[in-house]
Formats: sequence, structure tokens, C-alpha cells
Amino acid sequence: MSGPQPLPQRIAGERVTLRRVGGDEPVRYEVRWRGKREVIGEVAVDLSGERPFISRLCIDEEARGYGAGSGAATALLRSLTRRYGVVLTWAPPDRGLAVYFWVRMGFRPVAGEGPDGGLWFEQVLRKKRKRRGGLDRGGKLKRADSREAGAGPDGVCHADQQEPRCNKDVYTPLDHRDAERAPQPGHLQALRHGA
Repeated sequence: MSGPQPLPQRIAGERVTLRRVGGDEPVRYEVRWRGKREVIGEVAVDLSGERPFISRLCIDEEARGYGAGSGAATALLRSLTRRYGVVLTWAPPDRGLAVYFWVRMGFRPVAGEGPDGGLWFEQVLRKKRKRRGGLDRGGKLKRADSREAGAGPDGVCHADQQEPRCNKDVYTPLDHRDAERAPQPGHLQALRHGA
């Protein structure tokens, strides 16, 4: 995406509503209980980079513990999912509860030092679509598709040949040593009948 995608003026969540306030960068939202006018917190999202960055999510102390923070994060993430594939956030270095909160919300830590010496977190909102495979010009399956069809790393399934065999559960060809150690059909029947 070439530039920042605009976010809506109002984002309604299950428990809270986010209402946009202020200028464009960073985008700021007031957090309110759904159906109430009282402001109980604030969320700020910086859209100037390639990936949106949640720079602030703060809930008033008296409103904490009732799902306002997770409700605000969930509503914001749902809105960002429609526009972006990955979102970033951070946790201050001295606030373990913030780390726990972002991990609980589905974020994973990212290497590198975050703002003010904190920790970076990211969440993949939309996975990139796989390219659809098909036949190449020679009429053979493309490499990715041939693996899904049970082929080995060489892109060819040797199931109709004696050596090497194709193990369709693991998708790798077995060499002759593995074939000797594999249980034989009669061996399984003997185990079932107590022989």
C-alpha cells in the first residue's frame, strides 16, 4: 500500500467505542464505554510508516479490570485488519503488565530495542496469500504443488517405483535403510493378536 490508509471516525467494539479526536498524526481515539459519554482512556496509532504503530493505549485506573483495554485493542485491530497486514506496538521496559497484555492480545515480541528502551511487538493481521500453483509449460506440476501432492524434495513422487519410496505422511523420499527399519504389514497383525 502506497500511503497511510484512513481509519474511521468511530470504531464500535463489543464493550467500548473509539471516537477519533485531534489531528491526523498520530491518529488519536478516545475510549468510552459503549452507550456512555464518559471518556475512560485513549488510543494513539501512528500511520506514517509502512506498518501502523500503536504508540499508546491507556485506560483510566478506575476503569481497568473490566475489559476496556482489551475491548479497545480488539476493536482497533479489527479496523486495522481491513487496511493493513501487520501492526506494531511496544511495551515500556518497566511495565511487565503491558508485556503480558500485548502477548495476551496475540502480539509476539520482535528483536530490537523499542521506544524508550522498551520491547517491540507485532501481530500479523492478514497472512499473505499463497500464489496458486498449476502446471508449468512442460505439463508438470510446479514444485510447491508437487509437494502437496506427496512428492519428495526433488519435486517428483516416486510412489510407483520401488527405490526410493515416497512417504506421503512426511513428504520426503525414504532411503533403503529407512525401508528396512519400517514395520512390515505382518508385524502389525502379530502385535494385534499378541504374538
